[in-house]
Amino acid sequence: MQIKGIKRGQQIELLESLDVPDGTLVDLEVVPERSSPTLWWQALSEMRREIEATGEGLVDDSFLKTRDELFAGETVESLGEHILTFEAERAQEMSA
Repeated sequence: MQIKGIKRGQQIELLESLDVPDGTLVDLEVVPERSSPTLWWQALSEMRREIEATGEGLVDDSFLKTRDELFAGETVESLGEHILTFEAERAQEMSA
């Protein structure tokens, strides 16, 4: 059985219900998602550094201003939680 979750400190919050009685000892294999928001953000940051190093830009100031307004106060972790919540809700809708 595979199930997704979000690590928070020393706990893992499951994104689906697990049909196992409370207190049951389980084995876990932790496999970070390849398309995790952290990896995506790292790739985006690397791309931006490369673009800035060339002196050429792919976006104008209005794009940057809009981006900054949309993501004001967000962190990589909070964006990741939003994405995982959306994916879990979408998967639940599709299975219904």
